[in-house]
Amino acid sequence: MTQNCLWCNKEYNAGDGVWGYCSKKCAEEAKASERKKADDKKSGGGCFITTAVCQSLGKPDDCEELMLFRQVRDTWLLDQPHGESDIAEYYRIAPQICAKIEALPDPLETYLKIEKTWISPVLSKFRERDYEGGYSTYRNMVNELSAQFLLT
Repeated sequence: MTQNCLWCNKEYNAGDGVWGYCSKKCAEEAKASERKKADDKKSGGGCFITTAVCQSLGKPDDCEELMLFRQVRDTWLLDQPHGESDIAEYYRIAPQICAKIEALPDPLETYLKIEKTWISPVLSKFRERDYEGGYSTYRNMVNELSAQFLLT
């Protein structure tokens, strides 16, 4: 019997996997991600801007964007020399950006623009495993939103 891995969604023979995962590595990455999500909830962390965009569009917390962005954050980004400091800085400023957007007369309009201009292109790059390119685009988004909402 075949099934899809709960982490990478790759089809595998159920008898060859580890508790719903195609490999021990996927099982370990999934556990690490769950620990990170629990830590994020305790500290108020998470993909603030992406979460706000997805919530405004009625998407669930386990939508493709949020799951893939979290996976890239928890695996690829944390392995980068600047990863932890970039995440800490993002956690510091993203809630402020979202608060400014929420104070607008029509925050949905802004979230739709962010989704079209930034989130969708980043998602496409992450799907192609172009993590550097996707992350660069995401950083540009944060920089532009900071300039627009925090420096005014």
